[in-house]
Amino acid sequence: MANAEERMRSELPQAHQAKSLNVRLGDGREADAEIPLVSLGEPLVIVCRLRKPTAEVLYKSRGGAAREDVMECLSNFDKTGELDLSSSESGDEALVELVLNAAIDTKRNVASLCLDGCDITDGVLSSLTIILQNVTKFSCRYAGLNDEQLSTLSKTSLPLNITSIDLSHNELTSGFTLSSMLSRCHQVSELRICDLDIEMGQESLDYEAFVYWMSTWLPNLRELSMVGCQLTEFDSLIEWISMGCVQRLDLSGTEITLDHLRTLVEARMMCPPIVIRLPRARAIERDPQAFVDMILAFVSERTFPIRFHFSARFANAVRTMTAFSSNFLCS
Repeated sequence: MANAEERMRSELPQAHQAKSLNVRLGDGREADAEIPLVSLGEPLVIVCRLRKPTAEVLYKSRGGAAREDVMECLSNFDKTGELDLSSSESGDEALVELVLNAAIDTKRNVASLCLDGCDITDGVLSSLTIILQNVTKFSCRYAGLNDEQLSTLSKTSLPLNITSIDLSHNELTSGFTLSSMLSRCHQVSELRICDLDIEMGQESLDYEAFVYWMSTWLPNLRELSMVGCQLTEFDSLIEWISMGCVQRLDLSGTEITLDHLRTLVEARMMCPPIVIRLPRARAIERDPQAFVDMILAFVSERTFPIRFHFSARFANAVRTMTAFSSNFLCS
C-alpha cells in the first residue's frame, strides 16, 4: 500500500504532491502498508483522496499546537450553527481573534456571529472584515465598538448579506458612520441600535452626528428598535416609516411627543399593520387622557392598522377610559 501511495503521489500535479492523502481500497477497507497487496488474493481497486484539512492540522502546519479552547469553540459552532463568543469564561482576550482566524482558515461558513461583550481589538477587526461577508445574523452589544472601528467594517468592497444586526449599547456617536455601515446591508430586516449617543435627525449642529432616514433606505427592514436613543427630529423617520415596510417599531424610553405620534399615526393609516412599543416614553405616558383623545379621532369601524404596547400602568389607565382600547392596544 505504501508503494501504491508513492506511485499515486508521483502522478499528481506538483502543487498537490506534498498534501496529505487518504489511500484505501475501493470497497472502503483500509490496508496495512506493510502487507503486500498481492497477498490479499483478489483483484483490487485502490482509491486515493486528498484529506480535508482539520483545524488542528492547520494549526500544526503553522508550527504550533491547536489550543483546546479554540477547538471547543469551533466544535460548538459545528453543533449549533452559531459562533457565539459572548459566553467565553477564559478571560483570554486573544481567544476571540484566534477563533475567528481558525474559522476563516478552516473555511467554515459562519452565518450567525455573536460578539456581545467581546473586546474588539485590531486583530478581531481585521478578521471581521473577512468573516462578515457570509454572516446573516450579527450581534455586537456591549463591546465598546466605536466610530473608527465601525467605519473600517463599512468599507468592504462588496455588500454584506446581514439580515439581522444588533449594535446596541456601544460607544458609537457618528450617525454618518452608522448610516454608511447600514448602507452596505441591503438585506437587513431586523435592526437594533438601542442606547446609542447618536442623534437621529437634522437638528444636530454636526452633520456627522445624525442619522437621516431616506425614503429609499433599508427597503427590507421589518423590525426597528431604537430604545433610549436621542430622537431630536422625527420628520425623516416618520416619512420613512410611512413607506410601510416596518412591522415592529420600538421607541421605548425616547422623547417622542404626542404630536410626533399623531403624525406617525396619520402616515401609517393606509399601510400594512404595525406594532409600536412605547414603554417609558415619558411625554406620552404622562397623560393617558390626551393619548386617548388623540387616538380615538382615528379609530372607526374599519380595521385600525396600528397596535400600541405601553407600560402596564399606562395601558390599564387607557382601558378604563375607553371601550375601544382593544382596537389599538396589544392584548
